[in-house]
Amino acid sequence: MKKMNFVWMFLGTGMGAIMGLLMNILLARNLAKEDYGIFGIGLTFINILSVIIGFGVADFIVKSFAVEGRRAYRYVNACISLFTISFTITLLILLIVVFSPMYDFETKYFLLLIVPNIFLQGIYAINNSINQIEENFKAVSLSNFLLYFVRFFAAVLSVLTFKDVIALGWYIVILSILAIFPFWRVVRKLYTREIKVPVLQDAKIPEDATVLETFKETYPFGLIGIFYFIYYQSNVLLLSFLVGKVAVGEYNAAFAIIQLAFMFPDLIFRRIFYTRIHVWATHDPVQLKRFNKRSSIILFILGLIGIVFIWFTAKYLILFTAGEKYLDSVFYLQLLSLAILFKFATAVNGTILSTQHMVYKMMRINAIIAIINLIANIILIPIFKVEGAIFATLISEFTMAIIVFIVSHKYLNQLVINATENNLGN
Repeated sequence: MKKMNFVWMFLGTGMGAIMGLLMNILLARNLAKEDYGIFGIGLTFINILSVIIGFGVADFIVKSFAVEGRRAYRYVNACISLFTISFTITLLILLIVVFSPMYDFETKYFLLLIVPNIFLQGIYAINNSINQIEENFKAVSLSNFLLYFVRFFAAVLSVLTFKDVIALGWYIVILSILAIFPFWRVVRKLYTREIKVPVLQDAKIPEDATVLETFKETYPFGLIGIFYFIYYQSNVLLLSFLVGKVAVGEYNAAFAIIQLAFMFPDLIFRRIFYTRIHVWATHDPVQLKRFNKRSSIILFILGLIGIVFIWFTAKYLILFTAGEKYLDSVFYLQLLSLAILFKFATAVNGTILSTQHMVYKMMRINAIIAIINLIANIILIPIFKVEGAIFATLISEFTMAIIVFIVSHKYLNQLVINATENNLGN
């Protein structure tokens, strides 16, 4: 892989991470704790509902084009239909929440204002899948930058004007609508059939697949995403129900920092190597096993370094990012840092389970972890409040890392055995 691809990806992800951090600094320091908590609730809904949009379409696009080349165009029309249907369902879910008695008026108002940003996230995912297929990492980087810039610039405008969460919501509306257009220019390649595919460039395109046939292929990716965000961020929603908006703000002050560490394996496995992992799983499993072994060692070392660094600098990080009113979040940050090692281990091995038929296995694993997380949160949050949500996260991440390690290595070893037998047979 060209060195400039790595440079572009690290620049884009780095700038995105910096803007995400600066956004949280601005909002934590300038909004009331209640308003910052409302923003945290809204951000959680954005993350969860943006996964429902498309219901796995973006990941399936990468998988299908990486394996089938031009033949994968037969899924395009059905994928667009699934995106439209799932976005409609997303709106209905949000409206049910808004018209329920769960939140106060200000929170409901803000939730309505995030709709354009949810749609932007859905378009961004498909845009990114096309850029990943083409290994256009400059475009992936710039897309990532734009997504974070929308929220960051909305935060800047909000702080400079009204210092109010509703004003922030309106700025997000305007900027999200404007940001859709550059993403749409890339998404159009699905219609014009201009995607530079990595394999079978001259293959004949079969008859279009039906929506039902395509849904059978996409739904595991969609459920994986939903289950992932249930165990990844359901604690924010349960904190808002069981404890209150202030607790969400305190948790968010710590989580905004730990999220930067979580982004690193996402950069490696979900952006730079995602297409290649699908190709290797089908055509060169020996190379995939070598890559997995090297990656595991490197990320284990980096994970330990990250935990030690955050544990000893947590107070200074919270003071710098959120200010003295969030000093209670120092211990929360230290506890959350323990999840880094588990998250890195899952990232290394989990991407392997998104290849071929193993996506169904990964879906079931995510479902199990989501259930464990919900039960742990419901039990622990009423007793320990914010610490309870963090304990539930640590339990879930540890369990996830162990299960994914066992299942992925069994699968990877079998791939290598099958490839060796095929080579001997030839």
